[in-house]
Amino acid sequence: MPNTHPGKLIKCSGTEREMSMFVNQIRIRRFRGIKETEEPLELKRFNVLIGRNNSGKTALLEALSLLPHPELEVPWAFVSSRTRLIHEALHGGPLKVLTYKYTGRAEVSYELSTKNGVLRAKVEITPSQASLLMEEAGRYRPMGLEATAKRFRSSGLVGPGASMGELSNLVLFIPSSDAFLRRLVKGIYDNFDLVEDTGAHNRVVREVVNRCVDEEFTEVVPVKEELRLRKEYPNGVSFHVRLEDMGDGLERAISVLLWLEVLRPRLVLWDDFEANMHPSLIGEVLRWLDGHDWQVILATHSLDVLYRLVETWPRDAQVVLLHRTADDVLRASYKGLEELDRALEARQDPRYLQEWLKL
Repeated sequence: MPNTHPGKLIKCSGTEREMSMFVNQIRIRRFRGIKETEEPLELKRFNVLIGRNNSGKTALLEALSLLPHPELEVPWAFVSSRTRLIHEALHGGPLKVLTYKYTGRAEVSYELSTKNGVLRAKVEITPSQASLLMEEAGRYRPMGLEATAKRFRSSGLVGPGASMGELSNLVLFIPSSDAFLRRLVKGIYDNFDLVEDTGAHNRVVREVVNRCVDEEFTEVVPVKEELRLRKEYPNGVSFHVRLEDMGDGLERAISVLLWLEVLRPRLVLWDDFEANMHPSLIGEVLRWLDGHDWQVILATHSLDVLYRLVETWPRDAQVVLLHRTADDVLRASYKGLEELDRALEARQDPRYLQEWLKL
């Protein structure tokens, strides 16, 4: 297998960064408790998934996280493959836990917009393996890692000389997992020279952290095997605050934003986005995400995210309401920000808003 260690190549050229990956549609069959999607889910540049518990939000993000190839590593999280992150690290079981009722074959189909047109791909999962196939001349053909990289280069999703590391960086998934966060923090610590090289350790603090706390920090620094925030006083004295002492929400947000800022993916997938975040932090992170050239898909069950969403008003954004029927069919309906804004204005009582959203 080619070397996919994420530290080998991190930064992309400006030309490559203009060619953003964009998932137009996704269809799911027999994957993670979902029998099938009623219709292909239509995605925009900035998407917020909302629904009741077990409505399919996490399953949808996990299905998207298999791009661009299920056998690619997850950068900096030191997981051997994307499929193993889902079935082993997150669900603690063999590969068959990804298939519906643990039998048969799961299938996830994608339609991607590329610089050179539409690219169609699908992942097939059996109890023994996960495979990527791409459409060529009207037929789907199995694709290994090298063949996938070649196809993504030719479609303009990565540059002509892009490495396997760059291919891995295209899609980043942030699961709702404390273990994943611990691995991520260690990865940031071990690769902090790359963080400093991009200036992310200053930029994230200036653009996000200082806007939602009562203190003024200057940077994130690695100290004694952990990450800390540096504060400088007017008398020239500096003080380091342990990141874990800033609260779970801020620690998680800073760690994730540093990761994203350095690797600059084309697609950001973030589960339980609002977890432990103060509403002011939610707003600043939404604003920060909107300021980058990537596609964003967030999962939440918090009304705070919706209120902050209409305050931030990301470009080309929508709310996707998910509902799973009694026979495990996933249905989606869509709300634009204008409609959401009117609903928030008209339904001041959160109980009515929850009813409107069918939460």
